[in-house]
Amino acid sequence: MSFIQAKPRASHDFYAPIHKGIRLGLCQMLTRLGAADAADPNLAETLAALRAQLALSAGHLAHEDEVIHTALEARAPGATLRLEQAHEHHRASFEDLETLICRIEHAGTEKNSLLRA
Repeated sequence: MSFIQAKPRASHDFYAPIHKGIRLGLCQMLTRLGAADAADPNLAETLAALRAQLALSAGHLAHEDEVIHTALEARAPGATLRLEQAHEHHRASFEDLETLICRIEHAGTEKNSLLRA
């Protein structure tokens, strides 16, 4: 007896590759940020890379909203409600991160305490 059930028909998970790539970029960014401190001569470059990652992620969300979710909603109204709520949460997080980036960029002596938070 097998616990692995065959799929009723073949399907392609078009979400997997892009999300895998985004997760990789986010994990690499997390490692980079975790190693940063106020004395890091590459801090400005790291913050610029974080902004680029946020822009890439925001662009991905916009594409999903405009293309993927529109197609899903046309076929199954209401199917993307939870996805849209998750996207709104992501967008709010992007704004929070941008605010923190600006605070770090304009911080004086308290820069280390902001990076440790």
